[in-house]
Amino acid sequence: MPTYCYTNGDRTIEEHYPMGEAPRKIRRGGRTYHRDFRAEQVGTRPPGNWPMESDALGVNPEQIAEAEAHSREIGIPTRFTKEGCAVFESPQHRKRYAEALGYFDRNGGFSDPQPK
Repeated sequence: MPTYCYTNGDRTIEEHYPMGEAPRKIRRGGRTYHRDFRAEQVGTRPPGNWPMESDALGVNPEQIAEAEAHSREIGIPTRFTKEGCAVFESPQHRKRYAEALGYFDRNGGFSDPQPK
């Protein structure tokens, strides 16, 4: 049976129903949950993905100061974790920074970094 997602404020639960028989809302534990179609979609980023840490666009920990200075010079201030991962505050931040350095997302959509 397919899995369906239901949300009540900050909590999302999964339920199983036969195909085409999932109700729009359910009650569990005295709370009403509404079907969350976005959470059911594969490949959709949940809004809580940001800030995002990227190993792929990271640097060696010894290069953090240099990388942060360079990001300010190119007009896209980016911070790095102590391990050297680049920290992106939004999808637009990630796209601008990656494209400025000549990187792209091979499996990305239109809003992801694109090859030039």
